[in-house]
Amino acid sequence: MMESQAPANEKLVYRLPFRPAPCPGWGFAHFHLLGENGQSLWGKGVDPRRGLETPRGFVPSRRMLQSLRIRNLALLDEVALDFEAGFTAVTGETGAGKSILLGGLGLLAGERADKTVIRQGADACEVEASLFFAEPNPVDVLLAELDLPPCEDGVLILKRSIAREKAPKVTVNGSLATLAALQRLGER
Repeated sequence: MMESQAPANEKLVYRLPFRPAPCPGWGFAHFHLLGENGQSLWGKGVDPRRGLETPRGFVPSRRMLQSLRIRNLALLDEVALDFEAGFTAVTGETGAGKSILLGGLGLLAGERADKTVIRQGADACEVEASLFFAEPNPVDVLLAELDLPPCEDGVLILKRSIAREKAPKVTVNGSLATLAALQRLGER
């Protein structure tokens, strides 16, 4: 386990990539560590690439977003990204689409959305991602609870489609799922 040099009374919070926080010297980061009082823990001995100590235990970096594909979300026509192991920073000028990427991840975590997120002139928007878990057992247990297929080779595949004229569609590892199931997975 990693030791933090943050103050002993400071409760550490692990922020997922859905709400970016400025990360000094890195632009906008996939995640950023903040203390309970909102102060940055960046540069205080907390290495987000290795995991950190939290009140619920160790959060390893052995979970990883492998790929992300977004089609017709907000102003974005289509983007496909493949991520490498380690720390990834999302940077760019104002209007480059950083918030749209994060919004797409939010949709995959089960955030509610209406049809206004669909790009003007498009019939539907889609967000799809694959996540790798070095130790998929905890995720597989949750998937079994939700009556969904387990990860194959540690890979979880999420897809969400929102159409103008049809009902929204969520799939997890190729099987239809509910938004509530996606929300439960997003809490992990």
